[in-house]
Amino acid sequence: MARDWYGPIERFGDAFKARRKLWVLCKECGHTALADPRDLLVRLGDITLERAGRKLRCRRCHRANAYFVPQDQPWSSLR
Repeated sequence: MARDWYGPIERFGDAFKARRKLWVLCKECGHTALADPRDLLVRLGDITLERAGRKLRCRRCHRANAYFVPQDQPWSSLR
């Protein structure tokens, strides 16, 4: 059984250890998407969520101004 995560989720590595997917919300147009931290770790490395919000571009408005919200429940398996 996986250990429960205690503490803030400030980096992609924290979200992975906590087994939480991340909602990505665009501050400009309100577009949302669900992201897997495993994919983001491979793509961007273990950077802070704040820094990633300035790097990732929205698919709708193409601006780099996003923030992340971790899901409440962990994913069911580590497939």
